[in-house]
Amino acid sequence: MKVVCCLATMALGSFLHLVSASLEQFEQCPAKEVADPGGCAAHWGPRPNRSETQIVAVNVFRSTLPADQQRWIEYHLLMGVTMFVLVDNTCNDADFAQTVRALEPYVSAGIVTHVTDFRCVDLPNIKKWKFPRQDYGCEVKNTGQKALERLNRWKKMANSTIPFASCERCIDEDPKAAMLSCALYRLKWLRHLRTQSLFLALDDDEYVVIDDQDPSRAPITLGSLQNAMEHRKLCSFPLVWKIFGTGGHVCQPHGGLIKNFLSRTGLPSEMTTPEMTRDMLRLVELSHYTKQNPVFGMAKTIFLGSAIGCSNHVCEQCPHGHWCGEKSNPSARYCPERITFHNETFTHDNHLGLRAHGIDLNAHNVYINHYAYQSKQFWERKKRRGRTAGFHAQRGGDVHPMYDVIHDETGWRMMQRRVEAVRV
Repeated sequence: MKVVCCLATMALGSFLHLVSASLEQFEQCPAKEVADPGGCAAHWGPRPNRSETQIVAVNVFRSTLPADQQRWIEYHLLMGVTMFVLVDNTCNDADFAQTVRALEPYVSAGIVTHVTDFRCVDLPNIKKWKFPRQDYGCEVKNTGQKALERLNRWKKMANSTIPFASCERCIDEDPKAAMLSCALYRLKWLRHLRTQSLFLALDDDEYVVIDDQDPSRAPITLGSLQNAMEHRKLCSFPLVWKIFGTGGHVCQPHGGLIKNFLSRTGLPSEMTTPEMTRDMLRLVELSHYTKQNPVFGMAKTIFLGSAIGCSNHVCEQCPHGHWCGEKSNPSARYCPERITFHNETFTHDNHLGLRAHGIDLNAHNVYINHYAYQSKQFWERKKRRGRTAGFHAQRGGDVHPMYDVIHDETGWRMMQRRVEAVRV
């Protein structure tokens, strides 16, 4: 019952009504929300033993508001995540000190591993393939045939989590991906988790949603998805982005993103008229021009510990006996396969045929709510903060109204059900 009370006050948060204000009135907006000193960490009980199958969320962040970070952790604990690895790229000392205070209860409880060795790495100014992995003990000394032989040895090790037993991804062209791979490789305990463990590489504005419409039971969790993937020998699963807009907010509201932002852009399958398709094409072009997030599509890939060559968006290969999509095979170049809508790649809605607890697991009911923009105030702050992703141009432009064309309360509705489910 204590965890319910804690979640009700922190994870759900208070709701502020839409504020009508001009961009020049940001100084009239409420002060930034302050994190709960203890969070809800003490109420989650002992952590599963590391010898058991885990659900692991990994994340690179920079100067994230600690209150939002706590809520992101609490939400994904409700979703079934058992441990978090948070790689801190924050360089501002005051922001870092606030982060340490907010995360300390979760670190002490064994919920979070807070990696601080990469705080001031200037990712946007590192060129492709040039992450200084040697400086962090992540140099890949052998390549070519020797690297292949080494990988084949790891594949035969029952107690080795393949994505992190090697450091091949430490030479990724994207410095952010290379840094994350290097950080995970340095955590020696991580490579000895069970290969059935499920890994999610999420940003702090990405919330996994599973829309379980059976109200007679507790909602299914990521543990159910992991079990279904292992049963079907599916090594990776695409979580399609549903990108949310401002929701009409000028000032950043206090409280949870999943409650305060309830409108988003559409998916290709939701473009039901020629006019909607026309408007979506225009938005695709605008997002490319302003270097904003893709309108839809680039799904995040979650994967079992047996998958090979995984980054944020794809896995390169499944191990022998596993697969990654209806038309693919264990030697597919990318896992899962993608299709294209006017230069935007996205994962097909119904290509997996995976079921758990009587529901189909596909892009219609397992996906990511991506709160990429939030309020106008937050968007301006985010543009000034800069990216953690390397070699990408700075964001620009305002948030287009097409990011708010579909009202979507599913994430908020399901979170309320999940909170009620822990009232035991």
